[in-house]
Amino acid sequence: MHLLNPRRFVPLLLLLSLFAAAPAMADDSPWEMKLPFQHATISYTIAGSENGTETLYIRDYGKQRAKKHEGITSMFGISNKTSSLEITDPDWLYIFDLVAKTGTKSTNPAKIFNEEYRKLSAAEQQNVKKNAKELGLSMANQFQGETVLKATQILGYDCDRTTVMGMTVNVIHQTDVPLLTEMNLLGMQSTVTATAIDTSAPPDAAFALPADITPVQDAEADALSQQMARDMVSTLKEPDGAEKMKAKWQSGAFGMPGADPAPEGRDNAVPDSLPGQAGREKASPPPSQGMPPEVQDALKGLFGK
Repeated sequence: MHLLNPRRFVPLLLLLSLFAAAPAMADDSPWEMKLPFQHATISYTIAGSENGTETLYIRDYGKQRAKKHEGITSMFGISNKTSSLEITDPDWLYIFDLVAKTGTKSTNPAKIFNEEYRKLSAAEQQNVKKNAKELGLSMANQFQGETVLKATQILGYDCDRTTVMGMTVNVIHQTDVPLLTEMNLLGMQSTVTATAIDTSAPPDAAFALPADITPVQDAEADALSQQMARDMVSTLKEPDGAEKMKAKWQSGAFGMPGADPAPEGRDNAVPDSLPGQAGREKASPPPSQGMPPEVQDALKGLFGK
């Protein structure tokens, strides 16, 4: 039986804040940010419809990450065990289902976005940031979303809070690292809470690919995702890029990327971040690789009214 885990909506919540950081960055790519620590090991507990633990390993200021997830999802008396591993480096994104012994490999979408962004002139880069913010505000309004900067402090770190559709995530200020995620969707509840942050170097073994699983790359889907990233930057660089982007979504010109969904019962790994503006902002980005079907359906209806 397919068990819908509310944590699979996390990519949507994080996607709704990705581009809003762009206007605050004078020179950097909107898809590139430096974390406040060089290394970290962040431990989480998961409670609610799913119970378990998660560990996020970080090195090189976030350029390399590994997320190990262990949980039990229960619904209607049926339990589903999940055990997964995500490894992200500057070039690749690996997603492994450690229960089914399967894995996928795809190009890190941020790599393509950054490559295309660096090709632009200074004026075009400013257009990207302006249009990203405008697009984000429009999409967030559809979801009645809101972001409050430095809304709270968790484990000694100031956190920005984004709330959308019964979901709330608190991330370290102007980064994409969540410390508290709360969801109440479709009668299911889930809370993921960071319990400790160790800023010493994590073990190399945390970033090792499983020896007994060979990740499979869907070359066609990967190529589609890369082309979509290039098209997105090409559109946003125009003075009226936000309006053109919305028109493309309405016409279906931007289909959802064809990546395999993540292992059942866990959220997908996607580039994620929060706004860098002062005050309160509503924020959002376009779709990204590896979103679950629930997120794809929600985004498809954004501009169809």
